[in-house]
Amino acid sequence: MTSTKKKRFFLGHKKSSALVVSVVIHAVFIVVALTFVAVQFSIKGDPTFEVKAVKRPQMKLRALQVPVKDQKKSQAPKLRQTLVSKPKTPTVDIKMPEITGVLGGTGYGRGGGLGGLGFGFDLDLFGGGSGSGGGNEFVGTFYDLKQSQEGNQTEIGKLAASKAFDRETQLMACRTIKNFISSGWNENRLKDYFKAPKLKYATAFIMPPMKAEAAPKAFGVEDQVKGSYWICHYKGQIAAPESGRYRFCGIGDDILVVRAAKRVALDASWPELIGQITSWKGRDPNNRKFPMNGDIYGGILNGTWLDIHARLERAGAHDGSVVWMGAFREIRVDDKPVEPYMSAASRMVIGDWIDLRKGQRMDVEILIGEVPGGDFSCRLLIEQEGKEYPMVESDAGPRPVLPIFKTVPVNEKIIGEMKLVPTEMTLDGPSLGVLENAPKPQPL
Repeated sequence: MTSTKKKRFFLGHKKSSALVVSVVIHAVFIVVALTFVAVQFSIKGDPTFEVKAVKRPQMKLRALQVPVKDQKKSQAPKLRQTLVSKPKTPTVDIKMPEITGVLGGTGYGRGGGLGGLGFGFDLDLFGGGSGSGGGNEFVGTFYDLKQSQEGNQTEIGKLAASKAFDRETQLMACRTIKNFISSGWNENRLKDYFKAPKLKYATAFIMPPMKAEAAPKAFGVEDQVKGSYWICHYKGQIAAPESGRYRFCGIGDDILVVRAAKRVALDASWPELIGQITSWKGRDPNNRKFPMNGDIYGGILNGTWLDIHARLERAGAHDGSVVWMGAFREIRVDDKPVEPYMSAASRMVIGDWIDLRKGQRMDVEILIGEVPGGDFSCRLLIEQEGKEYPMVESDAGPRPVLPIFKTVPVNEKIIGEMKLVPTEMTLDGPSLGVLENAPKPQPL
């Protein structure tokens, strides 16, 4: 019975067993198929990765950058040529002032226009609009003490607007200038004042009486600056044609101060400014004796000037308590007010001796300026110890005719504008320009 039941059981579940077997077979087939696909996928993936790895270094081929580099190289010389082509024309003559700078002479002839008075560009008595680069120019900066760089009125400007010729206004300006000079000519002391963007390049300082508005015009700021309470600071170097002792001489209306070897070597400012902007004193017995204005202001006897100068010193000029405008207007000649006081006051100031070695550079700074306004003038001469100069008669007795200070022979274009007085100054004499290979200034 038992075996018969078992047979019947299998016979009864025959179809179910076949289904189970079929399911198992299909499951095995699916597993095998998936395994085959996975194997094929992994096999194909590896070559793809390897191909990319091979191609990556090929993407960094530098051959593609060669044309770019070649293009840059071909352009670079063109840029350099553009930059240097413009100055090539004047550089042909740049070395002329360096060669003639210590040889003297009375003019340029056809070679005129070089040096600090600038290749003929924008040339006037205050200098040229560009320098030669040869080291023979004094580079000038213009300052207006009446306003700030932003154009706002300074304290000097506020006073000058209502009383330009007042003693208080002038003393305030003098204190500002003295502060600059006492600081060792530190230009930071002038940073609060308007500075003209344009520079001038000068090789001589011979400026006959002119309207004070000429300076703002020369520096291109005539529309912004009035002709009063301005100064020009010039910086440069000199080199003597031969070793010896030299000294600056001259007169300024109102301001002419020379600094050499880091000390004030001449203060030839207007007499009423004595002691106000420097403490320098002229020691030569002929100081402020010989006229420097010729017939421009008219003649006046030397005795009258000496009387004026004596009164000025008695007023305490050298200790800073000088009496200002009008102090000497009461002096009378032939029972008339002395209007020729201007001529009397404009007498040559003689500076200190300076030791110079042949060809060796020395730093020099020059300050010129105008205080209350009106007329301005400046004449700077040079004297060498032991040299013989032509002598002429003057109202103060025999006097030497000294050469003007210059770093190169004077450009013939401006000789006429200088209005030189032959009995007071001459173009003959040394040029104290710096040679290209001149030794540098020695530290003190």
